[in-house]
Amino acid sequence: MIAGLGFAIGYGVGVLVSWLLRLVRVPEPSARWKRRAWTVLRWLGPILVVFWLLIGVGWQNEVRTLVGEDDEGLTVAVQVAVVAVPVAVVAILFGRLLRLFNGWIVRHLRRFIPPVRRGDRRRHRHRRRDLPRNHRRALQRVRRRHEQHLREHQREHQARRGAAAES
Repeated sequence: MIAGLGFAIGYGVGVLVSWLLRLVRVPEPSARWKRRAWTVLRWLGPILVVFWLLIGVGWQNEVRTLVGEDDEGLTVAVQVAVVAVPVAVVAILFGRLLRLFNGWIVRHLRRFIPPVRRGDRRRHRHRRRDLPRNHRRALQRVRRRHEQHLREHQREHQARRGAAAES
């Protein structure tokens, strides 16, 4: 079980690092390099899993020998794999489910709270397509009132200028 959780944690760390690299806008490798990396992982991954399972069983047997217990043999590696794989899959799926739930919550909250664009945190100006429909309508009303206020102000200013020119 611990091996499965360790795998899931390692997967999560990899996802976090990938997200951070995208956040700071590190250029992604070309499609050719990505294909090569996946091919290497496809071949090397299972070999490394078996290798580390055997190393782990060896370490466990060393500890058992030091405390005066009998070695368990290689069958423990198979048992660990049989338990670890489903635990890792469930843990990863649970993490992805949390991510989907987070996205669902954010989408539903945007009905009430407009998103803040990156790099424009001071003014909180938004593009219309980023806002939910009810926020767009409210923004249109505010703009219409502002434009009406500006027109009234201009009329008053012109009236004052005209009155001053006549006197």
